[in-house]
Amino acid sequence: MTVLPKKVTKNCYKCNKHTVCNVKEVKKGKSTNLSWINRQKIRRGNTGNLGKYSKPPMKKIKKAKRPNLVLECTVCLLKRSYSRKRCIKFNIK
Repeated sequence: MTVLPKKVTKNCYKCNKHTVCNVKEVKKGKSTNLSWINRQKIRRGNTGNLGKYSKPPMKKIKKAKRPNLVLECTVCLLKRSYSRKRCIKFNIK
């Protein structure tokens, strides 16, 4: 289990100096019906496999996912993405 700190010192490009940033986990938002993929599904309908299963399935499936994290600067409140390595479980402490 990977343990991440709640506060990290990183360079903020808006403040142009090293500041303390809060680390937060972000979840995927709800998709709208006006998005391109939903409009494409409506146009094509539900018939056929749309070429998805023409190839054999992958043998190895990755178990670990990259955590979706956001850094928030404590000085200017700028939010930016924070990429980390793959891990199965992680905890922010």
